[in-house]
Amino acid sequence: MNEDGADMAFVNFQAKRNEWLTWFDLGNPWSIWSRILRQNWNEGFFRSFNELRRIQIEAGITTTPLFLDSFLLDGFIAGQTLTIRQLCDPNDPKNPKKGVVSLKRFIDELKEFKAVFTSENFVTYDGEPYEFEIEKQKWSDELAALAALTPGQVVTYSDPDWKMSEKKHKLFDEFSGKSEKERRPDDTICAHMVTAMDKQLRQCQNICDYANKRVAHNPDVVSLQSANQDHLQLTLDKIRHANRILSGLARFIYGQVLWAGDSLVFPTPKSDPFKNCETPFIATEYRGQIRKFFKEFREQINNEKGLSVPELFGSPQGGGIP
Repeated sequence: MNEDGADMAFVNFQAKRNEWLTWFDLGNPWSIWSRILRQNWNEGFFRSFNELRRIQIEAGITTTPLFLDSFLLDGFIAGQTLTIRQLCDPNDPKNPKKGVVSLKRFIDELKEFKAVFTSENFVTYDGEPYEFEIEKQKWSDELAALAALTPGQVVTYSDPDWKMSEKKHKLFDEFSGKSEKERRPDDTICAHMVTAMDKQLRQCQNICDYANKRVAHNPDVVSLQSANQDHLQLTLDKIRHANRILSGLARFIYGQVLWAGDSLVFPTPKSDPFKNCETPFIATEYRGQIRKFFKEFREQINNEKGLSVPELFGSPQGGGIP
């Protein structure tokens, strides 16, 4: 690659890396990190609620209200399965108006832009030197000279740039599948690494199938019969496995492939999340009002009539088809 081509590849790499980083921006509630944090947080609370219910049943204590059980379970299943599917959604570059942000899209784009994701661009994008051995030798010589001028004193120093460069080199050697002696500036991520990332993501396919067949869509008999029946059986363990895969893959991409640092995948509560748990969910003096409200709402819904032909065509006073 000539110098102009190398410069353009470097610019393209920086632009693409910056775009990918926005997909993990915690300031965006729909980013990959925000979804994963919310996913693990909600799973933690649901499991805690489930554990509390188990303890109370074993102790012979009245468990949670029936309506709350149903409400929490339905919401939990819908939220978890749809988020897992969203993080696994492929992107259609031919239809940018329907663009998605997902781990699957990142993997696909990593494969597409592999040519600019070179060893040299990865190591030097933030100002670190590529030929760190030269800088390392200079640093060692300067340190030795300084030590000679101050015999008997401890020489302190901050980490030089070449140390970060060395770390990046060793990491990219793992990406490219090359040894230290084989490494070249134009080395790229090996196909096996991209395939392995995709293989990890495919472990979530059973949850994606469940979301498609049971949550996002209402399948007919033929569609259900053609589906993998095991994928239509949902368990907490399957959800945990999928969330573990997604969290681990996101940390690998953000922390190593994008070299942006590690991140917790379960938020730290700012206050006691179980505060006020000893307070009854519905105070005794308000239970009558809530029962009355629910009864009136049920009657209101049941009393609503279906559409008439005139209403269907937008003519409440009659007139038939306009």
